[in-house]
Amino acid sequence: MSERFKIAKEKISSIISTSLTEEDPGHSENAWKWLLSLKPDADEVLQLAVIGHDIERALPDRLTRESFTTYDEYKSAHAKRAGQLVAHIARESGYSDEEAKKIERLIGGAEFSSNDPEVQLISDADSISFFDYNVHFYLERSGKGRTKQKMKFMYDRVSGLAKQEIDKILDENPDIAKLLK
Repeated sequence: MSERFKIAKEKISSIISTSLTEEDPGHSENAWKWLLSLKPDADEVLQLAVIGHDIERALPDRLTRESFTTYDEYKSAHAKRAGQLVAHIARESGYSDEEAKKIERLIGGAEFSSNDPEVQLISDADSISFFDYNVHFYLERSGKGRTKQKMKFMYDRVSGLAKQEIDKILDENPDIAKLLK
């Protein structure tokens, strides 16, 4: 890891650590772990994008689902704002404007399925991490109905490889798996 990566990761992690959603810091690290499991040779730009993909949720004026007409509008705005913030941090940490723009593009598209393999990797790592780490927090906070909806959204957007990883996690958690069925 380069020095600029360490600096950027620390800034991103520091902001995420202030999130009022208790699982956000752990989710960021877990999604990074899953990215490296899916693509061990992921470059620093892709790694920073996955680490910071949900940084927007740590902001005091974070966006809320209720402020948007549709869930997709909310997710798009959330991703765009997160991408802009992580791109800014990357520039401050020594990454080029081109690299920062790539981070912004990667995060900006990662809430939905994508034909771009790198964007899809972020979406995959995020979804796998949701099932691996976040789902119990989400269930406790949001109840079975909303958790079932969230699980369906997270599962439907991923690649076949990510579905295999999620299925393994669900096999180990039959109570959670029932919600998805």
